[in-house]
Amino acid sequence: KNMLGQGAPESVVNARPALKIQAASTWGNSIVSYDKQQFAKGVKLLLEDFDTLKDNKAYLYDAVTAFEQVLSNAAQDLHQQMAETFEAKDQERFDSYSKAFLSIIDRMESVTSASEYYLLGRWVEQAKALAKNTDDFSKRLYEFNTKALITTWGSFATSEISKLRDYSNRQWSGLIGDFYKPRWEKWIATQQEVLDGKEGVEIPYFAWEWNWVRSNQTYPTSPSSV
Repeated sequence: KNMLGQGAPESVVNARPALKIQAASTWGNSIVSYDKQQFAKGVKLLLEDFDTLKDNKAYLYDAVTAFEQVLSNAAQDLHQQMAETFEAKDQERFDSYSKAFLSIIDRMESVTSASEYYLLGRWVEQAKALAKNTDDFSKRLYEFNTKALITTWGSFATSEISKLRDYSNRQWSGLIGDFYKPRWEKWIATQQEVLDGKEGVEIPYFAWEWNWVRSNQTYPTSPSSV
């Protein structure tokens, strides 16, 4: 039984960037209690038959889920290395680890795009379809709510005061590449400035997140070819 928080361990990629991360959501956890290397070996075995079974939706879902977790575990290790090298003021190694970290995020975005069940676009368009016979305001509201639920959970009060932001974080293609990655890029750029001897600036995360929630960016609803 998981007594570490609500639900399974959360990816550090989904968390609002920081040197120390306990979880993506306030009540979650990011503790991986199994052997990551042994898990990766098991996933490698699962993927040996990928070319033969990739057209089977059930297999593809399992393959994407398992491989994405391997990448998420790697991101956790890289984040720890980023934090350690930053605290050691080792700019060269911090730059190296941060680039590797962002590269892992890109890979996560690519892998999750292979399954329809891991697409942000599918989630958003399903919500918009529920409002297809309503007025324009309702349609925009449905779209806003479906993006807010997985990010800010609402307005400033719910996100920053009640700290419900990222309460329903997801490892979805579109969300990883268009929300989580830019958020990490902002943080990494700020840490690099500090290592350059400049004064660090506070990142207005909520303002950026709020603009993302209110945007009308469209995302793929069909999986990419594999």
